[in-house]
Amino acid sequence: YFGEIQSGFNEKLNFLNQMFFLRNAKSWVKANAENFDVFYGLQGFHVTVLPAVVAQENNLPAILKLVQNNSDLADKTGVKALFNAPKKRREMIHKLSGIVSISSLITTELLEMGYPEEKIAYIPNGVDTNQFHPEVVIDKSILKNKLVWRDIPTILFVGAIIDRKQPHLLIEVI
Repeated sequence: YFGEIQSGFNEKLNFLNQMFFLRNAKSWVKANAENFDVFYGLQGFHVTVLPAVVAQENNLPAILKLVQNNSDLADKTGVKALFNAPKKRREMIHKLSGIVSISSLITTELLEMGYPEEKIAYIPNGVDTNQFHPEVVIDKSILKNKLVWRDIPTILFVGAIIDRKQPHLLIEVI
């Protein structure tokens, strides 16, 4: 449910809007913690870590899933370094019930930061390869015909269309 509130959060919000969001999120989590069994947050930025800590402080077990190494908890440069937010997040995550790591690199990063190994659940993103596997096709036009696609060069992009993924580079290259 909290995800619905956070889903309106835009990566490009300015600092003031983020502060309003965090204030409201903290109040909402505190007021509603007793209605849930666990707080599960995606990524380790302030918009998730701070409400997770509030949940934990209100007897709601809080877990974060980290999906990118050397990002959310890593030291920053420039203006972001002035606020020292990553260091504060690294301190705050110690209060949480646990962290889900999707890669050995993230697990190593957490351990190097002094995060307790017993609080890390290594759960890589998985794919059922019995159900999802490449179809062996000698001639791509046969597959395109089967999928009712035109027989022209085709590109597949899977992911959110956001600046960080840089989908515009594909268009520029073409």
